[in-house]
Amino acid sequence: MITDVWHSRLFNVHAWSEHKAVMSLTEQVFQSFSDEQKATVIGKSNNKGKTDLYRALRVILVDQYVSWRTDPTLCTAIQRGRNKWIVKSRYNGMNLPHRTSDVIDILIEQGLLHKANHSYNRTGLNRPQFAGGSKVSMDGAYGKK
Repeated sequence: MITDVWHSRLFNVHAWSEHKAVMSLTEQVFQSFSDEQKATVIGKSNNKGKTDLYRALRVILVDQYVSWRTDPTLCTAIQRGRNKWIVKSRYNGMNLPHRTSDVIDILIEQGLLHKANHSYNRTGLNRPQFAGGSKVSMDGAYGKK
C-alpha cells in the first residue's frame, strides 16, 4: 500500500539494461501475461510504432527495480494520459508507445506494481513490489543475493 504519494520521482524513460538476468526476467514476466493481456498490449493496428512493448516492458522493469533498490517506499510518477505520449514528449524519449500504460496496468493486475488511487492531472503513481515474497527478483542482475 502506498502511504505517501509525495515521496516519488518521475519515471525514467531511459532506464535500460542488456544484462542476461534482466533479459531473462523480461521474458519471464512477458510469458506470465495471458494471451488476452498480450493481445491487449500488442494491439490490432498495423502501425506498431518504432518500439515494441517487449522493449517497453524491459524499460519499466529496470526503472522500477532501480527505484526499489534506491528506496523501497519510493513511488514513480508516470503520466497516464494518451496525449502525453506524443512525438517529442518526455515519454517518447525511447520511442515508448502510449500502450506502455497498458503494460503497467497488467503489472498492477499481477501484483508486481502497486498503484496509488490518487492522481493529479492523470499522473499515476506506482511502487514496485520486488521485496521478499514477490514473484520477481532482479538482484541476480546486479550481483546481489
